[in-house]
Amino acid sequence: MIKDMYVLFNNPDYFNKLKDCHEFIRTFEYTTKEIQNTSQSEWGKLNLRNGNYLHLIFDTGRENNCPWCDCPEPIIKQVKLYNPGYEMFYCQCPKCGARGPILNVNESALIEEEVEKEYKNYCLQRWIHRIPRRIDEQI
Repeated sequence: MIKDMYVLFNNPDYFNKLKDCHEFIRTFEYTTKEIQNTSQSEWGKLNLRNGNYLHLIFDTGRENNCPWCDCPEPIIKQVKLYNPGYEMFYCQCPKCGARGPILNVNESALIEEEVEKEYKNYCLQRWIHRIPRRIDEQI
């Protein structure tokens, strides 16, 4: 039985009305296992009377476009490392060459194609949720 429902909202005033509700649980009050499964934009959950949870996720409108050249889709690359036994996954913009976070994976974990697809999907999620450094922050 599904006990968790997820709701996207984009009005922060709506959240301000719910946060004072005594059945609202903020993300810092989650258990350790629940914190591992939260998304980056989750603000908390509402405990409903029927035992289900309504997770509130703020829709930031962030897209997976490249922050430097606005190219819509990155290329997911898989490269064998010089260090035997490991492979490297990362997303790269095909237009400007900007590269996202690197994920090193043990080759023994890549036996099945489904597992490899999961790592590529995880790499794409890291591309989407990265925060690019601005030029004035680098100086």
